[in-house]
Amino acid sequence: MKKRQLIWIGLIGVIMASCGGKYKITGKTNLIPDGETILLQKQNNEQFEIVDSATVTNGSFSFKGEQKSPTIAILVHLNDKQSQIPPQLIALEEGDIYVTLDSVSHISGTPLNDRLQMYETKRRSYDTRIRNITNRYLKDYLSGQLSDSTFVILKKAFDKEQKGLETLTRNYILANTDNVTSIYLFLQNSFLFSPEEQRELIAHAAPSFKKNPAVKKVSHTLDRLKNVEPGMPYIDLPLQTIEGKETSLSTYIDKGKYILLDFWASWCPSCRRQTPYLKQLFERYDKRQFSIVGISFDTNREEWKEYIQKNQIKWAQLIDQKGWESTAILTYAIQGIPHLILLGPDGKIIANNPSEKQLSNILSNQLKQ
Repeated sequence: MKKRQLIWIGLIGVIMASCGGKYKITGKTNLIPDGETILLQKQNNEQFEIVDSATVTNGSFSFKGEQKSPTIAILVHLNDKQSQIPPQLIALEEGDIYVTLDSVSHISGTPLNDRLQMYETKRRSYDTRIRNITNRYLKDYLSGQLSDSTFVILKKAFDKEQKGLETLTRNYILANTDNVTSIYLFLQNSFLFSPEEQRELIAHAAPSFKKNPAVKKVSHTLDRLKNVEPGMPYIDLPLQTIEGKETSLSTYIDKGKYILLDFWASWCPSCRRQTPYLKQLFERYDKRQFSIVGISFDTNREEWKEYIQKNQIKWAQLIDQKGWESTAILTYAIQGIPHLILLGPDGKIIANNPSEKQLSNILSNQLKQ
């Protein structure tokens, strides 16, 4: 009898184990037409791979599958270049997940997705205010109506919202280091934190967070930062000119000048927002004392050239078409763009990734307008 009970208990265990990790995604949308396809893409290392697809029918779609341990995934409209809906982040985990893809999307149903939604709702408010401030700045700058007083007011408002977003994100990461959502948000928002703050976040994280391969890569990058701290000489890089000729960064470093290195890409929204500010700096100071060198991580040379021409960018532009695999990423320990580095007249680093306010203060103190 006891033997029979043991066999029965074992069978129950097998059955229960085989049922674990099953998920169902139930979605609704008012913006994606019936017949269109939505892709479910799951994160694999640092890439997203398609694992399933669903067709929108009567404004609804669904996915079913199995995921043994939670991971990060996104829902993408197959025709995403023309879609009004950006990719929707979800935590792919056991349970019923509910998604609404709309002008303001929403996720719920499982513990991690409920947490993510709370964060995203709060973040959306910060992002909206930051976007409104940026649009006001661009409008006034391009129309020639940006006064010094308005610039100060807008910059102060921008810094306040950016600080709020930083605090919100830091608190979420610290409260969730035992799950995949915090790892993803840490990696995607590293630009919000200084190297010291990133080290602190990693130090206070759960073991699984620290062991993540992408986080380990960040830790190695932070270790390399000592080579590009203020006071260290700049490091030369192999690059290409806008005409496609091989060159090096050292060719564009004029001793006796302050040189601002701008690591960027034309596809990067934050880089685009920074363009008017850089143009303002370039025009403000004597070219015998100050200049800018743009170093692009664009992989599409034509889109890069088109952006430069359309925006009438006058300073030197160089490119490394390897993108995130480029030598510059490792050499200068760059985790996100835009990334600015200010060199002094002696070719040594004065500031590594300063804020616009910090950079403006340094230049105004060192140079005559």
